[in-house]
This record gives sequence, C-alpha cells and structure tokens, in this order.
Amino acid sequence: MLVTLNSVCNIENGYAFKSKAYKDYGIPLIRISNFDNGEINFGDKSVFLEESYLKSKPDFIVNKGDIVIALSGATTGKYGIYNNDYPALLNQRIGIIRKSESKELNDKYFYHYLKIIQKEIFRKAAGAAQPNISTKEIGLFKISLPPIETQKEIAYLLDTADALRQKTQEQLDHLDELAQSIFLEMFGDPVLNDKGFRQIELGNTCEIISGFPFKSTDYKEEGVPICGGYIIDPDRLTWEEANYWDKSEYEKYKQYHLKKGDLVLAMDRPWIKGGFKIGLIKSTPDKSLLVQRTARVRCEDDQRYFIYYFLNSIAFKNHCLTTETTVPHIKLKDIRSFKVTTPPDSDLQKFHKSIQNIESHKEKLRLSSKESEDLFNCLLQDVFG
Repeated sequence: MLVTLNSVCNIENGYAFKSKAYKDYGIPLIRISNFDNGEINFGDKSVFLEESYLKSKPDFIVNKGDIVIALSGATTGKYGIYNNDYPALLNQRIGIIRKSESKELNDKYFYHYLKIIQKEIFRKAAGAAQPNISTKEIGLFKISLPPIETQKEIAYLLDTADALRQKTQEQLDHLDELAQSIFLEMFGDPVLNDKGFRQIELGNTCEIISGFPFKSTDYKEEGVPICGGYIIDPDRLTWEEANYWDKSEYEKYKQYHLKKGDLVLAMDRPWIKGGFKIGLIKSTPDKSLLVQRTARVRCEDDQRYFIYYFLNSIAFKNHCLTTETTVPHIKLKDIRSFKVTTPPDSDLQKFHKSIQNIESHKEKLRLSSKESEDLFNCLLQDVFG
C-alpha cells in the first residue's frame, strides 16, 4: 500500500534564528554543518541559543529520534537522525520529519525508507538553478506501507546489513588513528617540534604548483579526468565524479599531469569550508590533469606519507588560515612557505614502510566495505523497489 508521507509524518520547517542571538553555550542549534554521516553532531564550530527559546519556540525543538533534512543549497536532501538525549533547536532551511501518532509506521523502517525518498528529493531539486525543496513537496512523496510486522522484519534485515558497513568503517577509522599515532610517536607534535628537528620550507623540498584554468564550458563527456577540490575526499579521490578534458590535448598540459604519489589540496570554498581537503593519490587513471584552485605537491617517494600527515596537522591549518574574503582561499605562497621538519632518512623510510603496511590492510577493508555497501544497496532495492 502506498500512502503520502504527510499522512503518517509531521513535516515542518526550521526557524530563522538571528545570528546575534548565538551563544557559546546553551541549547545547541542544528545547522547544515552539524550533519555528519547520517547523524547530527556538535563540534568546535557549533552555536547555541538561550534556554528560554525552548519555551518561546517549542515548534522548533528537536528531540532524540527526530529526523532533520536539508531543504536548500548544495546539501539539499541530506538528512540525519538526532540521537542526543538533550533537546536542540532547528535552524532555517532545514526540515524536521516526525513520525505521527499513527501506529502504522515503524521507526527503523521509516529511517531506511528515507534513502528512497532522498533519491526523489534529488530528482525534484536538481532542476532548479539553486537546488531546494519545500516541506510541502516532501509531504506529497509516496511511501510503501506494508503490515507493521513486515516493516519490522525489513528493518531488522537492513539494520544487520548496515551494521556490517559500520563495523568495516570503524576498522578503517582505527587504522587511521594508528597511523596518526605512529606519526606523532616518531616525529612529535608538528606545532611544537618537540623532537627538535631542523625545519625547511615545503617549497624547498617539494615541487608545488596550482592547476590550469580549464573552462567548464569546454568539458567533455569523456576523455582525460580533471582533478579539482570536488573529487578530493579524505583518504581517496573520487575519480568517477570528475569532469573531463579533450584527450587529444593531454600532452599540451604536461605541467599539470598527475601521477600516483602526488598530494592534491583544495584551495578555496566550498571545499575548504570547515576544514582543508588534502588527498594522497594512491591510484589514478592513465592520464589525469590538475584544474585551477587546486594545488599539487610532488615529493620523493619516501617523503609522501610524512608530508601527507604533516599537511593534515593543525600546524598547517594555523599557517594557511584562509583569507578573509568573499571566497575564502589558501594562497600558493603559503603552502610553499610552510615549514616542515627534516627527520633522518632512516626514520622517513621506517615510517613509509609502516604506513604502507597499514594501507595494505585498509585496501582489503575497502574491498570488504564495498561488498557490504553493495549488499546494503541491493537489499534496499529488493525491499523498496
């Protein structure tokens, strides 16, 4: 049986709280920046409001189990579940979806079904110059509503598959933490240089360039993939999302070629908003090019993991604080002038070997993760069509 979402859920907009009301403590305000892998989390850049708003704005209170969804901008359709035991308040351009008093809809079943609804939102919002969708439009989406016991069985099956995905990701996170721990143990805190190593500017030990201003109007449907900030993810590059340039012109841009072992950095918004995006190219297509507003750092093989972790330190973020302009960006000269320590070659080689071993384990886990992801998506398709 298909029913409209608004017949089994209450869907409301957030409120336009004034920025002058923001506090450093109090009731947390949920903004798009608090969405994190399907959950809502609060960090250093979170803002808060006075507790009195819980009484004056009760319609915008978010409680444990509520689901919130982005309604406009590049993140339209992104959703998360609020799992904290304390209440929060909801900002504008975010919707809240609460299950109604109806006993016909299982919570877990509904949460997984949102994956299907999200695809509908993407299709609906994609046609506009500025992606957006209203809570009214979301409410008109159809949801399949089998008997409640069937919903529970489906939810259990998907929870089990989802747990496999999460377990693999936890193992990957643990290996990342191990690598970071080895780096700090061998080379000390990059900010303090507590090991007392000699320092040198990064531009004097690595080749550093920014990309070419390829015109987006000349992009092709296939050809040579272009590396920009939008394909740089922590730990990997999503080449499948890249734009393409004419393959016949590849040699013309030899200076901007990329190869395995290169480090790439996003240099401006939106990719550096809230943190830097730095990637180590572990595999690359036979041919690839670097686009403007992205930097390439090329160093000796034994250096690349050391430089990668150094650039991911708070020391680099402090050095390359983004300029206070309409479009925040990192300057190439600041990347080049950043000082890195120069530990003994024997330590660099030892660290390189350790990280290679960790990367080997991570690669096996990634394959397992892909299998878990494929299984989960197949189950979604099977049960929800």
